[in-house]
Amino acid sequence: MMRVVSVGMCTPLGLTWKASVAEMRAGTRRFVETQVELAPDEPLRACLLPLLPPHLDRAERMSGLGVTALTEALGVVDRPLAPRLPLVLACPRADEGGPVDVPALVGALQREVPRSAAIELTIADIVREGRAGFFAALVRAEEMLRARATPWVLVGALDSLCDLGSLVALARSNRVLGEDNIDGLLPGEGAAFLLLTGDGALRPSSPGPGRIIAAAAGREPRPYRQRELPSLAAGLTQVLARLRELAGPAAARVDQALSCQPGEVFWTRELVQGYLRHVQMFPEPFEVTSITESLGDAGAASGALLVARALAPASRAEERRGAAIRSLAYGCSDAGEVGACIVEANPT
Repeated sequence: MMRVVSVGMCTPLGLTWKASVAEMRAGTRRFVETQVELAPDEPLRACLLPLLPPHLDRAERMSGLGVTALTEALGVVDRPLAPRLPLVLACPRADEGGPVDVPALVGALQREVPRSAAIELTIADIVREGRAGFFAALVRAEEMLRARATPWVLVGALDSLCDLGSLVALARSNRVLGEDNIDGLLPGEGAAFLLLTGDGALRPSSPGPGRIIAAAAGREPRPYRQRELPSLAAGLTQVLARLRELAGPAAARVDQALSCQPGEVFWTRELVQGYLRHVQMFPEPFEVTSITESLGDAGAASGALLVARALAPASRAEERRGAAIRSLAYGCSDAGEVGACIVEANPT
């Protein structure tokens, strides 16, 4: 179990965590027409941050998003941290989308650490597992905290599918939602960071936004990329079983289920199969909230954006309940990586 000390987030809906989540809860959608056409007079739509110039490449857009989210996550910390803060970063898979110079990206993040934080950001691990990458990063962070290798870990994820190169590649692969493909996705982008510490390390007067009760990662043997055999959701089933084992029967029962998967039929079928094998975990009636409805497919950033959404302060209706809100957040990559976690947001 890990305590969340602070959250930083940057999306096309807002430059901060609370602003982004407020827009998501309000149902705001900012999908705009891009210069890439799926067909004559049919522009590709994407959810992109308009403050970033359209000529920027993928890494440059990721850097702009990441620096903003990182600054927020570290800027609100009012306690001294260790001189060196390890970072576990989830980045895009090397075989998905345009090229990304990860060392240069990391260097840009390190240079933008707020001086007030008085820390040096060091790289503990780079995870490149698509939408599931952030959950694997959480597993790695928990291992580090459990081993007492560090009192703090910064976990983050960032990606953009809205640069010109990625948009063209998605259009050519017929992956995007359009008149000729009613089972497609809409590209998005974003970044989020969580500062974590071990359970019990915080003073009672400083509870933070919430905690990660359990995190697990696995692999689907019949992933989206292969279409010869139908998925039996073996990977998702395994990950959900692991979460139940780690959290225990009571904590594994959640109030809401959150997904960062596109609305394609493949992912819906996979989730239903996983749900039917672990009905005890989910609320009834069974409903799933997908952040892609607000942000599109943000690639490797999706898991972090999803967990940040789950950690947001309670709505008015939830505040009246006076109890912590427990969420299941999950994500799967096209190549077969699967990850999930149980998040408990503090009531205030």
